[in-house]
Amino acid sequence: MYLDFLVKIPFVRGKITRRKKKDVVYIEYEYDRIYDPVRQYTFPKRVTIGKLSETDPELMQPNQNFLKYFPDAELPETKNRTSRSSCLRVGAYFVLRKIIEEYNLAELLGGYFEQRDLGLFLDLAVYSIIAENNAAQYYPDYTYNHPLFTNGMKQYSDSTVSDFLNSVTDDQSIGVLNSWNETRNHREKIYISYDSTNKNCQAGDIEMVEFGHPKVDVGQPVFNYAVAYDTHNQEPLFYEKYPGSLNDISQLQFMLDKAFGYGYKKIGFILDRGYFSCEIIQYMDKCGYSFVIMVKGMASLVNELVLQHKGTFESKRVNNIYEYGVYGKTVKHRLYAGDKKERYFHLYHSISKESAERAGIENRLNQMTLYLKKYQNKVKEFGPGFEKYFNLHYDEKTQAFVLPEERCSVVERELDLAGYFCIITSEKMSAKEAIELYKSRDTSEKLFRGDKSYLGNKSIRVYSEESARAKIFVEFVAMILRCKMYTKLKEEMKNLEKKVGFPLYIKDHHGITLTNEAKSLIPAIRTLLNADEVIHQEIAALNGAQRGTIRIGTYLSCSIHWIPKIIREFQQKHPDIIIQVIEGVEGELADWIQERRVDIGFISLQKNHKYQFLPVMNDLMYAVVPENDPLAKEEEIPIEAFEDAPFIITEYTPGSDVHRILKKHKIHPDIRYVTRNEFSSLSMVEHELGYSILPGLLLRGQQGKFVKRPLKPTITRQLGLAYSSLENLSPASKTFLEYAKDFLLDD
Repeated sequence: MYLDFLVKIPFVRGKITRRKKKDVVYIEYEYDRIYDPVRQYTFPKRVTIGKLSETDPELMQPNQNFLKYFPDAELPETKNRTSRSSCLRVGAYFVLRKIIEEYNLAELLGGYFEQRDLGLFLDLAVYSIIAENNAAQYYPDYTYNHPLFTNGMKQYSDSTVSDFLNSVTDDQSIGVLNSWNETRNHREKIYISYDSTNKNCQAGDIEMVEFGHPKVDVGQPVFNYAVAYDTHNQEPLFYEKYPGSLNDISQLQFMLDKAFGYGYKKIGFILDRGYFSCEIIQYMDKCGYSFVIMVKGMASLVNELVLQHKGTFESKRVNNIYEYGVYGKTVKHRLYAGDKKERYFHLYHSISKESAERAGIENRLNQMTLYLKKYQNKVKEFGPGFEKYFNLHYDEKTQAFVLPEERCSVVERELDLAGYFCIITSEKMSAKEAIELYKSRDTSEKLFRGDKSYLGNKSIRVYSEESARAKIFVEFVAMILRCKMYTKLKEEMKNLEKKVGFPLYIKDHHGITLTNEAKSLIPAIRTLLNADEVIHQEIAALNGAQRGTIRIGTYLSCSIHWIPKIIREFQQKHPDIIIQVIEGVEGELADWIQERRVDIGFISLQKNHKYQFLPVMNDLMYAVVPENDPLAKEEEIPIEAFEDAPFIITEYTPGSDVHRILKKHKIHPDIRYVTRNEFSSLSMVEHELGYSILPGLLLRGQQGKFVKRPLKPTITRQLGLAYSSLENLSPASKTFLEYAKDFLLDD
């Protein structure tokens, strides 16, 4: 992480080098030299300590390595971003604050952190959820427009955040985990879903980051991260981090003991097939732990058992488990030779799974056959994967490959096993109970996926062991919060479906989509929510108070020039009115106003939409071209110049400003890129990827490797305030509308 100030490049004779990568010059420090006796050569060990300043060749922007190797260096006072947006995004914050209160997390963490550090810790956890990022250098940007848990909502720089992470001790993280698990109910029987993953670390010399056996980041140094999750109460319990070279099975026994150490005695473990081993089973038997393990139907452990019972349950309605689309049967059997106990084998068959697996087998065999035929009459050796399905015949003299002969019995056996799988439990239960118990593991698996994607924790960017450990600790607390959000939402959806009596969403491999019935309810729901807000505001007004929430929809160009000043001055007079700003593109905003997703819109006039519109100004539209393009020499650029020209546009939909302009003048450019952000379009123009047409309001004060030129003929867009109707506006929205109207018309 690079710090937000400049320092002089250290003078250490023969130790400082410069390395240019693309347009950036990195400053490296040689901290050691290693002699190789084999090659009889001394290798320097270097580390990057900063980036060269773009304006002064004697200065650099340092990183954490600089602080490590030059601890006595004089540092300028770091920038403290105390400026705050006049509009804070509060929705997700309020939800997370409620969860923090329900779990008493502030009190729990407060036993191990000072007040300032407590607020900063909670902010970092919430930041990773809301911003879907964990990079400290972007944290100040988050604090600019979000509420905070720090005293007085104080903002801290990325360097302060870095110092805080370096200060977090193992005693603090261990203490919090102990306290967290002390508050759980140890008397009830719970099943713990245990899973692990690996994460890469873009960092310096950190002990636990090793080249091991990563599942995804192949070839990168990683560390392993495991979480124990209570499937009954749907809560993460504890985590463990360990070096990337250790395998998951060797670590599992340690986690089993750890669960017992936290006081959990009536426990079972839900494991996937990767953790199955006789040693682990024997250890759990010894400790008295229950277990649930998934095994594929084709695994040698259970395939004979599947074939033995095949045809005895797959079509019997009494065995139908319709919730999961399977038929199930439970039989008793021993797990391995020498097993002293009979376990419960729950056999399942899925018609859809069988169809997919049979198709997969046939496709794989066809591909293999085509590959083998390519090498007929050629000298070629094939791997064991081919030998499994084919008898391979070779010419005795030339050793050339002659032909493949399919091993029919092997293929038929796999086809017979398609669609089957097995869940093994140590305790007696039905096939339905077993699959329900195993499927409760889905939430923990989603946690892991969410940790890497939604929480932005696939990779961590730190430069010390202490920071790495602290970030993992913060991630775990963020996981607790996000898990609660997920389970609460899931419960509410189920309860709502029970009330309405029909499904509200469809879940498939594409994600979650609303049913048609659910979509039909949306307008009525929005009307109810709006009415509820209006009632609360009317009551406040009758009591002589001005309160409420206003949702404002706008373009990027308006949000950076108009809105901040308006909101700042408005909230000085009306501090109890909360304003939410939602940025969108032209087509979206018009729909949002009509559907009452927003109360007021700062938009351009669109004649094909029904809403009230108050014109405020005419915004001149400009042609934007690269500075070295021949068109840049023109004083005005005719609209005809864009015919068949490479073009970059923000939202190319009917009714959008640029679409309207091009259509009116019958211009058909070669649209190369469509963006969601005008600044992205501007950047693409700078990189000579094409031309664009952008509003003057957006281009105010912008500089770069581009030029703006008036269009010929002169073209404008009419900007103003839009709303559905005065009758539908809340008291707070009406107050804001009048203020904004006066402000803009007087401006």
